[in-house]
Amino acid sequence: MRGLTHRRLGFWYLAIAAGFLLLTIRSAMLGDLLWRVGLRVAIAAGFALLARFELKRGD
Repeated sequence: MRGLTHRRLGFWYLAIAAGFLLLTIRSAMLGDLLWRVGLRVAIAAGFALLARFELKRGD
């Protein structure tokens, strides 16, 4: 990607993962359907994994 280093992109993915994790906690506390909570956990885990790969890759 032009203009974005791997480190920046890694932190971007990490921020998205944190946002989905907070959304998951909120949904679970409000009693949302279990499959929706699980889907959000899976999405957060996917973005965390992307962040890990980008941060490990470095520049």
